[in-house]
Amino acid sequence: MSSPAVPLKSARIAALSIAWAWAIVSSGTGLNALIESHRAQSALKAKAPPPTRLDINVSDATNSGIVLTTGSVLVGVLTYNMVVGMFFPATRDFINRTLRTQGWLLTFHIGSPGTADATNSGIVLTTGSVLVGVLTYNMVVGMFFPATRDFINRTLRTQGWLLTFCSVWLFACAVPFTYIFANRSAIVRAFIGDIELPHSVIEAMQKQGGTSSEYKTMSYLRWVAIFPWITILFTSIAALVLFRASNHVSAAPILVNESVSSVEEKEKATEEREERVEDKA
Repeated sequence: MSSPAVPLKSARIAALSIAWAWAIVSSGTGLNALIESHRAQSALKAKAPPPTRLDINVSDATNSGIVLTTGSVLVGVLTYNMVVGMFFPATRDFINRTLRTQGWLLTFHIGSPGTADATNSGIVLTTGSVLVGVLTYNMVVGMFFPATRDFINRTLRTQGWLLTFCSVWLFACAVPFTYIFANRSAIVRAFIGDIELPHSVIEAMQKQGGTSSEYKTMSYLRWVAIFPWITILFTSIAALVLFRASNHVSAAPILVNESVSSVEEKEKATEEREERVEDKA
């Protein structure tokens, strides 16, 4: 039995590959920001003269950034699997049947960005990025293997819903993180023993060391606030392409039935003509 055709193969590969690439970029910048944040805190604490002790609280940006990074990784995994599945007969049919679901998963809403707690939004955002990465990776790779191509084709609608889910997930978490980055600062407190020093002392230390507690002055956080928005854009485009491909798969059986009916009608007409010729003879 021949393997079914892959609907909108080139468009799907292009859209999913771009979404996957940006999901990986967003994930990488998120991980880099986490590492740089720890280094910056350690460097600032090392500059405090003994017996001064610094307490630095960056949980709002850190937690939301972790969620954003996880969301980007998930987008990368999703898109990868969606592409890979197109190339295996065992999965191509499934991928085609779940195209719409794949699209929705990349943009579906799982949380409210308005007044969400920074910690919760961070966890959700990071997880969403990871999911998009996993899905897109598999969606692309699956198209190239006969063993998975059928499965991929059958699940095109599901793939669309998956990417829709991830897109809205990332959006719901990118909004609070962007707000935190633009408007908030790390909470830095200085102590000598149990006595807290006035904030003016901390400001003098920061000025002397050429540092700032404002998030918007930290370049490694700036990329975390920018790249996920690009990931959201291309993930949404990939979801739309999957839904379009799903419609092509849905229309295919109708075209096949029409072709079969046309052939049957022609055969019947031929038989009737032959019968009339025999009767005349």
